[in-house]
Amino acid sequence: MKKILLVDDSFIARKGIKNLCNELSYEVLEAGGGAEAIEIITGDTPDLILLDLLMPEPDGFEVLRYLQDQKNPPPVIVLSADIQVTTQAKCFNLGAAAFIKKPPKREQLLETIQEQIK
Repeated sequence: MKKILLVDDSFIARKGIKNLCNELSYEVLEAGGGAEAIEIITGDTPDLILLDLLMPEPDGFEVLRYLQDQKNPPPVIVLSADIQVTTQAKCFNLGAAAFIKKPPKREQLLETIQEQIK
């Protein structure tokens, strides 16, 4: 079973997105912040990461930087309410595979997950 790491400091956001991921029968690992995400990535490499940007240290940008230094990092879909072009460009420059506005639309999120997960 494919694993998705869902990183968001909002329990409510994680719950909603996790329910969507469960529709596709993926195992969902959850992290409430960047430090917890890095700990999970270090011990159990997921097949895909759904990453919020604004959260406790390290933030989503720092998690993306951390992943750049890893061998064969999983694809990352950034989920953020900050949809400025500069923010999106920064995410893509740091290796994000996709960027989705928060809260994500069900069909867009599920389609993007299926495109990115191998």
